[in-house]
Amino acid sequence: MKVWKMLFLLWGFLAFILVFSSCAKKPAQGANPLQAENREVEGFAQEELKDERGTQDLLAALQSENWQERLLAVEGLAKRKDKAATAVLLQAFEKEDNELTKARMAHALGEIGDKEAVPALINALESSPTIVQGRIVYALGKIGDKRAEAPLKGLLKTPDERLRVEVETALKRLR
Repeated sequence: MKVWKMLFLLWGFLAFILVFSSCAKKPAQGANPLQAENREVEGFAQEELKDERGTQDLLAALQSENWQERLLAVEGLAKRKDKAATAVLLQAFEKEDNELTKARMAHALGEIGDKEAVPALINALESSPTIVQGRIVYALGKIGDKRAEAPLKGLLKTPDERLRVEVETALKRLR
């Protein structure tokens, strides 16, 4: 009899979980999914904003004062790989003061793969902190433009082993 009671309780618990999870609150229709207080889970913007207007919303969010909102927008743009976003993303990249967000912007530019980003990425390479340099190196390798070869070779002497490995990987991609 105890086994049946345990199974009944377990079944009830699972039913409760299923009902509760299906009632999870979604942001209101028309709410900005990029605002932190309207997001239920990270990445909501990337999954919900699939139309052309969504790309525009993500580009507009790059101007947000909240670095987390900018970061979320960058993640969405990286997943879309839309070359139309390159110019606005480059402008935001040059102005960005948060290292993590700037690093993810460089990564996103690499994912987009637009060769128009190469000069700006090369210019930022020397003056950037190591975390940003690593993502710039990744982006340059991913884009695969030969203009990046000489600046990347200059980083082979860096004392940071992780950055050096990233540079070696990027140089292999350029060959």
